Amino acid sequence: MDYESLEKSLKNVKNGKVFCLGHSLLRRKIYGVFFNFGSTHSVLIHGAIHAREHKTSDLVCYLIKQADENFESLKGEIPNILFVPMVNPDGVMLCIYGLKSVKNTKFWPFLIKINNKSEDFSLFKANVNGVDLNNNFDADFGLDPRYSPSPSSHGYPSTHFESEPESKTLAKVARTIKPLFTISYHSKGEEIYYNFKIGAKKLKFHRKNAKIFAKSLKYRLIGNCGASCGGFKDYCIDKLKIPSITVEVCSDKLSYPLGKEAYLDLVLRHKNFYKALKKSYNYILKHKDKF
Repeated sequence: MDYESLEKSLKNVKNGKVFCLGHSLLRRKIYGVFFNFGSTHSVLIHGAIHAREHKTSDLVCYLIKQADENFESLKGEIPNILFVPMVNPDGVMLCIYGLKSVKNTKFWPFLIKINNKSEDFSLFKANVNGVDLNNNFDADFGLDPRYSPSPSSHGYPSTHFESEPESKTLAKVARTIKPLFTISYHSKGEEIYYNFKIGAKKLKFHRKNAKIFAKSLKYRLIGNCGASCGGFKDYCIDKLKIPSITVEVCSDKLSYPLGKEAYLDLVLRHKNFYKALKKSYNYILKHKDKF
């Protein structure tokens, strides 16, 4: 899904509030879609923080459509939801359309340089500053030895956390609405990550919550956070003290750009998403002091 398709899709939302949360580096709107199901708590769900993973925007828009169409039946059953379907709109457009998506041509030589001197941006993950947005949050920022030391198509965390308007917007939203739970959608691995420096006493509660989604979506749980640093999930767990998961939605056997076959699999896996969300919601409320 590209940026124009996202805007077109959001015009069809009837029961949710569509608004601008902030702007990307190239001044594209970072959209939020809020559904008030009558709860005192909210969850935050986002996609496409990495440019080449724009298929996650399609998935989030599918979830938005389901929430919209089933709004009345979901009232009082699940938490309110703030969807952020495309965190990195500039990167997505660059990935899909190349340099012509960047009207300010002063960026072109820089972008070609950080993309291994190539004009093929189909594997590009960063924003147009060459910053990997999912390395740009305040959670062991800059400590991953695998990071790129300079702007790159992927893996550069920048010189300080929340240096980019896109990551800053997402973090500010999380701090403002104080969600009960967050879900970050990424593209490949068919895995769910839920851990970041969580102590043994709390870990079992985070794991059980993540397991609700793993069972419903048919993904395997990954308990070891490895060398993960600077991610949004990590920030939410470490600094905001809330349970959060990263869902890697597609098979590693697929290649970028991901096609229709990937989307059909995602829809099939997420047919019971709102049942899982309801179960997770009730579990977190019951054990809120344990997280």
